[in-house]
Amino acid sequence: MGGQTGLLENPFHVAGAGTEDYIKLLQQEADFQSSGRFSLEAKKALQKMQEFRLQDPTEYILQLVSCGVMRGATAVQIEIGGRDVRVGFDGEPFTARELEDVFGCALQQSSHPMTAAGAHLAIALQAMRTYNPDVLIVESRDRHGRNVLQLYEEEVWIETLTGPGSSSKMTTYVGMELSLSLMNMCFPSLVSGFRKEHRLLGRLAYAAPIPVYVNGQSLRFVLDFHRVLLEGPGRAPVWAQGQFSRTIKGPCWGLMHRAHREPRRLVLIQAGICFPQVREPLLPEQVIYLQEDSLKRDLSQRAIVRNQARNDLVAAALELLQ
Repeated sequence: MGGQTGLLENPFHVAGAGTEDYIKLLQQEADFQSSGRFSLEAKKALQKMQEFRLQDPTEYILQLVSCGVMRGATAVQIEIGGRDVRVGFDGEPFTARELEDVFGCALQQSSHPMTAAGAHLAIALQAMRTYNPDVLIVESRDRHGRNVLQLYEEEVWIETLTGPGSSSKMTTYVGMELSLSLMNMCFPSLVSGFRKEHRLLGRLAYAAPIPVYVNGQSLRFVLDFHRVLLEGPGRAPVWAQGQFSRTIKGPCWGLMHRAHREPRRLVLIQAGICFPQVREPLLPEQVIYLQEDSLKRDLSQRAIVRNQARNDLVAAALELLQ
């Protein structure tokens, strides 16, 4: 059953990405020994995920960005074609056990980054299934081999491929290939250009803490020159580089700039995705971004839960920035 992995045999090359092409590292370097099986436990967990069904299945692409961010990736590369979508990122790879348990992650209420990454992957895969793809596969590669999860209609196939050690970077790859149609066969570029994934990424993933490349082009985060940086703990997001008019120590990473052609607003960045907030006490012409991955999303995955932790974080950051 594990032989239907054609998406893995010809990894795409992202031109002009500016960083090493992680997905290219999935090319096979040696003969691997394979062992695979259908998982009844994973199938049952997948069937229990009905409450996590996305309102718009296209939002799976945002879940995959979040998965990469929470897995500690340094970049996410996305290729959107007329028939297929391929997403690759580095960071901590998934073990075979983690892939088998991934659908159970969405049923847990855990803030642990590894479990959160699994939940994002599970929600993405559930949404991708609604397209009835010919191929839907996850491959996570470490220095010892590859761990594979593949969905066949209602079945979940788990496979481990072991072989000689590899010096390649650890990589996770998610691939979906849709059924062949007249449009995606004859006009793949046209079909690709109209796919909603492009708009979603440009509208909600532009402020991710790591570079996100779509068909070789980096998503742009355009900011005013007069910026104030809120310096938080841990690894600095990519947008924290450059010159700032002022830097303030704060409870999280964030920034503020003046809104010349847009209304004042507060945007929370959680796991690489933007969540605009409403009814916040901002000063005129003020745009503020706050990044905190421990914030909780509601079941729709479209809003941040307004709990005490969220309110305290926002209050503390606004007091410093204003």
